[in-house]
Amino acid sequence: MFLDALMRCLMKGATHSILGDSFLAIQGQDVSLILGLQCDGTRYRLQKGKKGTFSDLKKEYFSKGVDRNRDCLVRSLMNMVVRRESKKEESFVKLSLVYILGFFLFPTTSCSSPAWLPYYVDNLSTIGQYAWAQAIHKWMMDDVPLATARVKEKCAGKQSRIGYVRGCTMALIFWFYEVTGNGKKIHFGRTPRILCYGVGSYKKQAAVSALIDSLEGKKFVPLMADRESEIELIGYGKVQRNNSLMVLETSDAMKST
Repeated sequence: MFLDALMRCLMKGATHSILGDSFLAIQGQDVSLILGLQCDGTRYRLQKGKKGTFSDLKKEYFSKGVDRNRDCLVRSLMNMVVRRESKKEESFVKLSLVYILGFFLFPTTSCSSPAWLPYYVDNLSTIGQYAWAQAIHKWMMDDVPLATARVKEKCAGKQSRIGYVRGCTMALIFWFYEVTGNGKKIHFGRTPRILCYGVGSYKKQAAVSALIDSLEGKKFVPLMADRESEIELIGYGKVQRNNSLMVLETSDAMKST
């Protein structure tokens, strides 16, 4: 029902989002094509039926067996509830809200979030200085063609193993961090490696540990691209040449949001 209301709201007209210093119009059809949702929304029976049966929502999304990634993420969140300090309470509430919204919006992809994701909240001001947009753009552009093919095959009544956009919840949380930054200049050279160089990259424990240490203020890790192919992948050379202009435009855009 929530998805139905969301899609109907988008269908009334275009929703404009700020991308740099420009406006990007997003319509309901775009959301349907990218995420694989029906334009008229999807309705589920939330009430429990006869004894021993489950609602359609639970049957489709929550009866998939053991999901170790999701279980680990939930445990991490619960541990943060126990050990959080008063000064971190506001950040924790923000993170929890975004995570919950993302889970309900994209239940089939929420398990793509790695187990260390909740620890990003430990230093929210530092996170706002990362160039999330570059990493997310590359990541999403890799997956959109696959999602488009899946939707077309589904509409044609064919079965397909092609998935929808992976990790929508993860991208939603990164967007939240980007637009709620503290107004400081963004360091374009500090785009997280783990989001730029393939799905398997974030599984490397050394890179994950280094990023967490950097975000928690324990030490500074530049996370710079050190190979020519990686530099081309994130467009770092172009960004470096226009560094002062892009930082100014991005800071102004963040303040306006």
